[in-house]
Amino acid sequence: MAQPVSDAIDFFQIDEDITLRRMVLRNSNPKRTVLFLHGFPETLYAWKDIAKALADDCEVHAFDWPGYGLSSRPTVDRFSYAPRTTKRQLQRFRIPALC
Repeated sequence: MAQPVSDAIDFFQIDEDITLRRMVLRNSNPKRTVLFLHGFPETLYAWKDIAKALADDCEVHAFDWPGYGLSSRPTVDRFSYAPRTTKRQLQRFRIPALC
């Protein structure tokens, strides 16, 4: 069974207005990549325990949506908080399984 190579909570800058807090558990030989998306009013910590359990076999990613947890809170005139906008932000993560 492979063990996670790294376990980190850090920040990922999308652009000058948006910085997301993210959790990444990398595995040296992942079978798949898992992306966790929290609901309202949660943060990435909603996935902490299950993420650690899955990290034995998977590369795991989670983040705080803009305006949640420790992610930045851009003004509405700079970020619409709509599903389409969020989809564009996810694509900027450049997670191989999601590209």
